[in-house]
Amino acid sequence: MKQFVAQNPDVEIFGMAVLTIAEAMGPMKEMGYKILAESNIENPDPHAWYKVQDWLNAFKLISEKIGSNTLFLMGQSIPDNIPHDPGQNTLDKALAGINISYHMNHRLNGERLFNIETGRLIDCIGNYKYKRISENNAEMIVDTPYPCDLEKGIIKKVASKFMPEVIHYLEIKEKPEECRNNGADSCVYNISW
Repeated sequence: MKQFVAQNPDVEIFGMAVLTIAEAMGPMKEMGYKILAESNIENPDPHAWYKVQDWLNAFKLISEKIGSNTLFLMGQSIPDNIPHDPGQNTLDKALAGINISYHMNHRLNGERLFNIETGRLIDCIGNYKYKRISENNAEMIVDTPYPCDLEKGIIKKVASKFMPEVIHYLEIKEKPEECRNNGADSCVYNISW
């Protein structure tokens, strides 16, 4: 899926996630709010819904004006600031659950893309596909419209949060030949610990 372009223009993002843009910018918070306003999101409300294309436009501006490190930091702030499935309480469940959380925070025509009560998932924004490879290695294939650095930040934060305490090493690497920045349809991240 192409970065910064919504597959379906009617998809919306939950306001709590939108606010992570400005809040994750710390001392540059006002710049975050300015970028949101330039992207048609003024005075964001954590309980409102916004067009996902407007939010993607904000990420594109951040990418162009500020850079990838800021996107990575924003990705790391998202898991702490959005609704997620409380059953995600182990490393494998949490990494696999990124896809559920991702869909829970998007909606189409007033319906969340993941219904926690029924387990129904509406697939129209791409996915985070988790696969355990070995005891200390996993893979995440991501085909969303969001920037790679943001996704990498989300994966790193979730993995760090649920990593067993005895593990003191975590590395997340993109496979350059399988990255949307290099023309691929999805990004493949290798997660090792």
